[in-house]
Amino acid sequence: MTRLGVIALLVAAGCYHKAADNACTLTCSGPGSCPDGETCSAGMCAPHGVSCGGSDAAVPVDVGGLDVTITTSDGPLCLGTLFPVCVPPGTYSGIGLPAQIDTDSMICTVVEQTAQGVPLCVVIGSDIAIPQASFASGARVLVLFALQSITIPAATGLDAGSRMGAAKGPGAGALCTVATDGDHSAGGAGGSMLFAGGNGGQSSNGFGTGAIAGEIPTGLKGGCRGTAGLDQNGNPASIPGDGGGGVYLVAGQSITIGGYVLAGGAGGQGGQAGSLEGGAGGGAGGMIVLDAPSVDLTGAFLLANGGAGGGGGVPSTPGGPGEDSVGLATARGGTPATAAGRGGDGSTGVGGVDGDNGMSGGGGGGGGGYIKANGTLIGPPNGVSPPLQ
Repeated sequence: MTRLGVIALLVAAGCYHKAADNACTLTCSGPGSCPDGETCSAGMCAPHGVSCGGSDAAVPVDVGGLDVTITTSDGPLCLGTLFPVCVPPGTYSGIGLPAQIDTDSMICTVVEQTAQGVPLCVVIGSDIAIPQASFASGARVLVLFALQSITIPAATGLDAGSRMGAAKGPGAGALCTVATDGDHSAGGAGGSMLFAGGNGGQSSNGFGTGAIAGEIPTGLKGGCRGTAGLDQNGNPASIPGDGGGGVYLVAGQSITIGGYVLAGGAGGQGGQAGSLEGGAGGGAGGMIVLDAPSVDLTGAFLLANGGAGGGGGVPSTPGGPGEDSVGLATARGGTPATAAGRGGDGSTGVGGVDGDNGMSGGGGGGGGGYIKANGTLIGPPNGVSPPLQ
């Protein structure tokens, strides 16, 4: 059943209430099975950033029936073919990730950076597991480095996506070029990653903001932010959506994902009332890279889609916000005020959709992210969007 179908069924049955005190009372089966604004956490629906189980600190964990401690002493240990990462020698045990992961905090075993200067938070273990829904944010890209295995069981997962009004995904916005060519009351462009964001919609005063071209990333990074919608004086106004975060899972033996890894972009704000204000662009999907000799994706969801653009606003009425990208369904563009432009939909495998033209332009949808796996693949997964590269 689609996400919209699930929502319609729950509302009709009188089972869904948005109040925070009802968090972790509605069962779910994975990404897209919860109402908008919520994420499946340990089999229950919860507002983004809230966990329905687990602790807030990395803890030793028995992974695959083995509680293993490994000591390395012969110089740096390097793993990864796509993006090699080297860590210092030491003694590393199996760990479970906490429910909240801040890559600017002490959870990082070591802090490194790419050749392009993007900071990395490297979490090292002999084996790494995610025993509940984990939410990642921060300025550094998240790298999970396991000497042996990484395991994400069914109904659990790693959410490195961005949401409107919430902390952005890890490493989102690094090495991004910002579009700046919009005219008065124009819609903002969607952010770009592998796929380009949609152009901002034109206004009655001039042209919309053009999106930056997509490209294959040459290093680890997160998705790019959209651009702001402009007011009638040509000033940045409505707030763009952040791009999804960057996550790199690298293991010496195997990666097994029966749950999910998310890196969706956030939706752009609608143009606000009080001015002819264009809608903001949605954020691009982020980056998900898996690298191990064996990569088992049976039943997995890997999603890095773009957020939607906001609808244009007029002096008497604001435009609606674009949807965040949280599941397989396309994030839909924000509803416009009368005579303004609708926001463009987020990408799920091609470029983001352009914002519509109007008295004020709609924001462009965010482009699709980058998902790559290296190793012997086992499957099939339940959903990968955009497709594996």
